Amino acid sequence: MKLLHMVCRGLFVAALLIVPGCDSDPPPPPTLEWLEQLLSVAFPTDCRVIGGTESSESSSLCLIVSADPLPLPPDRDSKTPSRSSRGKRPAGTPFPVSALSNLLAASGVSPDDVPRLSDDRGASHVGQVGDWQFTYREAATESGWLTAVELHSHPSAGRYVVSRGNQGMAE
Repeated sequence: MKLLHMVCRGLFVAALLIVPGCDSDPPPPPTLEWLEQLLSVAFPTDCRVIGGTESSESSSLCLIVSADPLPLPPDRDSKTPSRSSRGKRPAGTPFPVSALSNLLAASGVSPDDVPRLSDDRGASHVGQVGDWQFTYREAATESGWLTAVELHSHPSAGRYVVSRGNQGMAE
């Protein structure tokens, strides 16, 4: 009986150690290097991650400020990897810039890092690279651009791990 009590107590303690605590810090957003590799793009050198979240192993959000719009990933479904009109950015789908403000607030971005948005409409670009669906939500700021890059692994894909400060790998 005593042995059963000790085993139950040990299992309870082990369960407490496995469950993440409420006071644990949220995982950091993906790194620019990992995003560049995943999306097959080269971000400008002035890009800076100001926040983001990783809600699960198959979904993440990264908030990036830059002087110019971030390059869009090549369309993997098209026959040519480049766009027909090189110098012109696709229009994208309009959305209210308040959506970016909400993402900034939800991600807990420091008020010092929050750029002042200069436009009342942003543009959203949606696509797929490999097993990942991506959404770029971008808007002009007074000093450049703010882009929210959202990534979701495709439901039919294997389990993906977005590792902190390293590369994401399929398991």
